[in-house]
Amino acid sequence: MKKNKSNYLEFKGYEVIKINMSKISKPEKENDNNIGFMFKIIPNNKNNFNKANIIQGVKINAAEEFPYEIEVVLKGNFELENCETDEEKMKFIITNASAILFPYIRATVSLISSQLEYEKILLPVINFSKIFEKADLESLLMEHTQFEDF
Repeated sequence: MKKNKSNYLEFKGYEVIKINMSKISKPEKENDNNIGFMFKIIPNNKNNFNKANIIQGVKINAAEEFPYEIEVVLKGNFELENCETDEEKMKFIITNASAILFPYIRATVSLISSQLEYEKILLPVINFSKIFEKADLESLLMEHTQFEDF
């Protein structure tokens, strides 16, 4: 009888790639789309990878009520086990690694925005499964040569 192993993703920590806050002297008028997100996967091998660096970030554009632009980018390190195909690994990473890293981004944005004389920014909780449901997996993938071992 074949033993069914479950997929496994181990978080090996994160590091800050970028934290930037700039005052914009003439911010744009209020718009509905002032927050942008970024997510990239850097596998350790071109095929059959078992480790990945995940680059995840957020950029908040300045507005009249908060005239600062904030950008936070983190790199998370993950190990995978028991995934059969690279596509299965990608889907597993997208939904889980993004959910693991996002609270660190959210906390960083809240911390730096709370140091100002404006209302602090609290990013919403995000359903990454829903966001990446129709995503082109290849567009999220970066070259394995950019992988940094941990």
